[in-house]
Amino acid sequence: MVSAQAVVSCALVLLGGTAVLLVAAPTYGIPAVENVVGVLIGFVLAISTMTSVGVMIGLLARTARSAQAVGLLAFFPMWLLGAGGPPRPVMPEVMARISDFLPLGHAGAAIREPWLDTGSTDLNLLVLGLWLLLSSTMVMALLRRQRYR
Repeated sequence: MVSAQAVVSCALVLLGGTAVLLVAAPTYGIPAVENVVGVLIGFVLAISTMTSVGVMIGLLARTARSAQAVGLLAFFPMWLLGAGGPPRPVMPEVMARISDFLPLGHAGAAIREPWLDTGSTDLNLLVLGLWLLLSSTMVMALLRRQRYR
């Protein structure tokens, strides 16, 4: 069941991302991808990491409703501090430091930077890899614990 949910989530991300690109390209214009391999690596790692974090939250919660609430409580700070909120230069120092540890901002940068060829993605890929390692280890431990109940 957990694997099926993860696969469906990844498929929905791919479908949604494709729809956004198909609508945005003729409407706003999209710059050409400078480093296709880098974008694909960032995209796959970002999807894997965020899906693993979501599955971890779902397994830690007792009910679907509480998993949704905790997921939203985790998502909004990640989104506001990492991708959809104020630009980093105008953030207070504390907010900027917190955003350094959250995966969603690094996920966006891991895709954006090779797409535009604006810099190295090494730090972003490292942070995403650490989050993926942590969350997938937790998922495996939680699944093992539930199996032996």
